[in-house]
Amino acid sequence: RRGDAGGVGVGFGGVSEAGGSSSSGPPGPDTQARGRRRARGGCVGCGTTDQVWVVQCGHAICVTCLKGAVKLGGGDAKGTKVGGCVECGERFAEDDLMTFLTVEEKDAVQLKLTLQALDQDPNVVQCPAPGCSCRIEKRNDEQHKSGGKQRSVLRVAPDGQELTLRAARHMQTYRLRCPECSTNFCAGCLAVPYHTSFTCEQNKERSEARPCRFCSAPLPPSAKDGATCGAADCKTALEGVCDVRHKSCKHWCTGVFGEAKCGPCLECSGDADEFCNICWTDAIRAQPCITLGCGHTFHLLCVRQRLEKRWPTAKISFSFAECPLCRVWVDHPQLKAPLNEIKKLQKLVQDSAVQRLKLEGRHKDKAGLQKYKGSVVDLAMSKYNYYQCTKCKRPYFGGMAECGDGVAPPAGGGQGGEQRAVDDLMCGKCSGAAMGMKQTSCKTHGDSYIEFKCRYCCEVASFFCWGHTHFCDSCHKKWGQGAFRKPASLVQKCKCKIQHVANGTTQASEACYGCSLCRIEVKESAPL
Repeated sequence: RRGDAGGVGVGFGGVSEAGGSSSSGPPGPDTQARGRRRARGGCVGCGTTDQVWVVQCGHAICVTCLKGAVKLGGGDAKGTKVGGCVECGERFAEDDLMTFLTVEEKDAVQLKLTLQALDQDPNVVQCPAPGCSCRIEKRNDEQHKSGGKQRSVLRVAPDGQELTLRAARHMQTYRLRCPECSTNFCAGCLAVPYHTSFTCEQNKERSEARPCRFCSAPLPPSAKDGATCGAADCKTALEGVCDVRHKSCKHWCTGVFGEAKCGPCLECSGDADEFCNICWTDAIRAQPCITLGCGHTFHLLCVRQRLEKRWPTAKISFSFAECPLCRVWVDHPQLKAPLNEIKKLQKLVQDSAVQRLKLEGRHKDKAGLQKYKGSVVDLAMSKYNYYQCTKCKRPYFGGMAECGDGVAPPAGGGQGGEQRAVDDLMCGKCSGAAMGMKQTSCKTHGDSYIEFKCRYCCEVASFFCWGHTHFCDSCHKKWGQGAFRKPASLVQKCKCKIQHVANGTTQASEACYGCSLCRIEVKESAPL
């Protein structure tokens, strides 16, 4: 369409001259323009006589000066201008420019002037994302009316939170998403992302207000720097957070009270508003934090709870003591006490696993060592399952890793439940004592390696349920999957070389294998 009076319009098509025909594309600079009169004298701008034509104002202008009158702006089209005749000052008409520009020059001018015209339209907004030049038409009130009445508005935000009627209508009108870069922004104040639950005015007041140190809620104008909103969680956080500022930036430290050395400023790094990668419910700033030796930051409470809960399945593992982001062992002065206990338990398990690995001759497994980069400890930990006895709290051998981890709880007869499955984890000594057996200790190796057979098969038992039944991992899992309805389905024929009572479903099928290390040393049986 035509632009403002005296300017060049946008949406150029072919150039049409009065009394002439229309051309689908402009000729090159060396081609005589159709319908144009060549000037006899020189250019009024530079004096040259080459390629000089008479433009609509009646003066002689050369092609070079005509093209030089077009100034292209940057990527946002600002600064794009079209000059005029140096003799009379009249701006060059669209026909004057389009006749002497090449196709590429014409397209560039058309694009810039189109964007410039769109920027001047109050109903069009440019995406505020850096590097994005997409223009989007704003919504208006008429689009939300039906039959002259205001349409009903959804009062629930995309994230599920309930909105006031005013906030819902504002979101319906001003919340836009760029079709090119998918940026979610406000068409009114260009805030990124859109300020859900607030109008532009409310969001401005909120952003200018002093925020709560932990939840960022706006505080009254009289609130002091570093104050809280008064919520219970924020009050608790204030009691345990560091009370100093960083010297360089003056931001409050988000560390723990009494730390010998403050961690990096999370405000400056931009991580203060990121979610804690353990709880995934609160921002890092919401609670006192610790920065681990690996450089990752988490809530102190979240790390402590992670260490207290320990391994997630019945089988002992130590991934819970690793950073959830980089898998490096957690390390911080605030965690010294719980980490010392975990490391002691880890050493007991590793020493027992390595001892068994060497007695069985598996430490010479070249393929296994190559897989674990020559680490005998890692190879041993991958071969065996260890569990923690619920009675004496010591770790004990519970079978080969390929047999499963025994995570499925027994079910049926009211005897199921995951907590019940964990309570059934008992070492050979404690389960033997529970059954009234007197000899549950080895003279050479003590009571740490006493093992029982599964009641239903020949495998080493990992679970001792109801005070009278030993299960291996496989039978324990099948029992929880419905075998309790027909226990005889679990009974297997003996396939081992150990002399023991017949497998069955009664108490008579319970038997103690004795010390596993002694059996391996005298080669009474193949490694179980």
